[in-house]
Amino acid sequence: MGIAACETIIDLDIQFDDKQMAVSAIFWDQRNPGDSTVCVWVSDVLHPLAKNTSRIILTDAEVSLFENGQFVENLQPIIRYKQEYNWQNNQIDTIKFGYFKSHHPLTPGYSYKITANRPGKKEVTHFYIHPPRVIPTSVKLTKPEKGEVTITFDNPKGIQQFLVSLKSSTNRTEYFSSIDPHFQIFRSSNLDDSEDEPGAPVVGRYGILYDKNSQPRSQQQFTFYIRDFDSQNLSNYSVEFGAVSESFPLYIASYLAFINSENTLSTQPEVIYSNASKGLGISMGLNTGNYNIQP
Repeated sequence: MGIAACETIIDLDIQFDDKQMAVSAIFWDQRNPGDSTVCVWVSDVLHPLAKNTSRIILTDAEVSLFENGQFVENLQPIIRYKQEYNWQNNQIDTIKFGYFKSHHPLTPGYSYKITANRPGKKEVTHFYIHPPRVIPTSVKLTKPEKGEVTITFDNPKGIQQFLVSLKSSTNRTEYFSSIDPHFQIFRSSNLDDSEDEPGAPVVGRYGILYDKNSQPRSQQQFTFYIRDFDSQNLSNYSVEFGAVSESFPLYIASYLAFINSENTLSTQPEVIYSNASKGLGISMGLNTGNYNIQP
């Protein structure tokens, strides 16, 4: 019996623009009291068939910040170095990486623009509107026996998306759950180690309260449950709460779907959300604060 095999080589013409850059911009407003921060990461775009899939961070770009159409400043590069094992060359490489930073005060409702330029690359442009500040009227332990916490806040602008995160005194995030139909816990099998019981609320460490039909109202409430709660440790907890940009949950959801997807030839790859007006990347922001839980 003889076995014959044949193969057909097909040349694929993959269109790739090596002049593209990817730019990620995050606008933080007073996550720490009195501290507004704009952080921008600039990276090269990898070829679809690249063997090395590590992101190449570019630290020699020029990154500019504009507010309501007016130039504010060029962001300062923050340079770091790290050691990384090179499996191809069987050696340890020293990798240069970093980002660009500004402490310009952010104003709710103002529009901001980020531009990134580098010789030989195409300019990337982002536009962003900073969300309003929403301060809870109370963050209260409403049912100690269940670890139930209720956040009460006025929402006169009908904001549709809020970040909720539970922190301990060591500033690490803690697990909680909610049965609110408008709340989405963000979790990843690569990041979270908890296992949920069948039919139980999803447990995570942060999530988004997102109601696309939200209307202006006062005394809006959100309730969640601290996992393994001990009332004697109440003072060790705090809640990060506040409005986020519409792009924030869209990006996070697409990113977690991407890292949890199966990377095979037979599956369609997950697309990471991008909102750059010119080029690739994401701009998103948070206007949040940290609040103690009252008994």
